[in-house]
Amino acid sequence: MEHVSRAGANGARLKTHLTKRRFSNQEVANILFGMSMLYEMKGVEFKPRAYERAAHGVESAPDNLQDIFAERGIEGLNGIPGVGAGIQAHLVELFTTGHFKEYDRFKKQVPVDIMGLTAVQGVGPQTIKTLWRRLHIKDVDDLEKAARAGKISVIPHFGKTAEQKIIKNIEFLRKSGQRFILGFVAADVRRLQQMIARMPEVEKVEVAGSFRRRKETIGDVDLLLRPKNRSA
Repeated sequence: MEHVSRAGANGARLKTHLTKRRFSNQEVANILFGMSMLYEMKGVEFKPRAYERAAHGVESAPDNLQDIFAERGIEGLNGIPGVGAGIQAHLVELFTTGHFKEYDRFKKQVPVDIMGLTAVQGVGPQTIKTLWRRLHIKDVDDLEKAARAGKISVIPHFGKTAEQKIIKNIEFLRKSGQRFILGFVAADVRRLQQMIARMPEVEKVEVAGSFRRRKETIGDVDLLLRPKNRSA
């Protein structure tokens, strides 16, 4: 489909062709979080944090970014927190072609389930990188098989204790349901906090638990409430 995006230098209206696929802000944010983790796995400085900030900015945007781009072009992406010119160019590519070439290239180099593996407590980007290089572990099933076979404990800096923790954390994940990467759900947690804080009966609300401790993943959200009428 095509949409008018901006005016040219001669005043003529230019048109932007968009991909038929429609991306939600959360899908875009997930790609940016993925880029952050892939850069961290590669040991690149600064970019992991830059992509993480951009992902948070996209998550918190009140309107769909692809719709904004369709209506206003790249100028419509200005003002999104953390989204500078470089990342804007990637978003334009995504919205017009349906692909993020750099992300696709990284995923081919390291074809792992980042969201799934980081849902296991204690498994972060560097652990994923080591396990991929040493054992070609792609997902949680591969991770569990390797751990139960004793293949992880022989990797330098891991050992039996780390291997047993991985097994226990996978068991916990399967029993308790999915854990979520902190960055992926931070905006939703803050929106929930703000929504509860607006209730007339609530004086103060704080997020506690693993979210406040900034753990890599969380399984639930703990909220501490102080009612306005304490005698009630």
